[in-house]
Amino acid sequence: MSVEAFRVEDGAFALQSLWRRGVKFDGLVCQSDAQAGGVINELVRQGIRIPDEMKITGVDNSPLAESCIVPLTSVSSGMKIAGKTAVEILMRRLAGEAVESIVLPPLLIVRASTGGPPSA
Repeated sequence: MSVEAFRVEDGAFALQSLWRRGVKFDGLVCQSDAQAGGVINELVRQGIRIPDEMKITGVDNSPLAESCIVPLTSVSSGMKIAGKTAVEILMRRLAGEAVESIVLPPLLIVRASTGGPPSA
């Protein structure tokens, strides 16, 4: 899949494709907040109520998530924290210290697109 598949218009296109194929669903987890924004735009154009009839989740927790017409529930991978932690571990390793692998859990930010608060 190309990077272009993460655009707003790609989310709307994917939603229309699912409908054309007759796929029944009441929610989508999109690969990016931009795709999810396109899905939300298309659902609103079609008069489908979010989250009553369709729940939408994105991934990135980008600024777009809060500015969607229906604020978007999103998963944050914590890239800033991960980057900072990686540098700290690398610096300790370069200094000759023993280091261990760590796991940084993702963070779910619940907003209106899945029935959560209108903004988070």
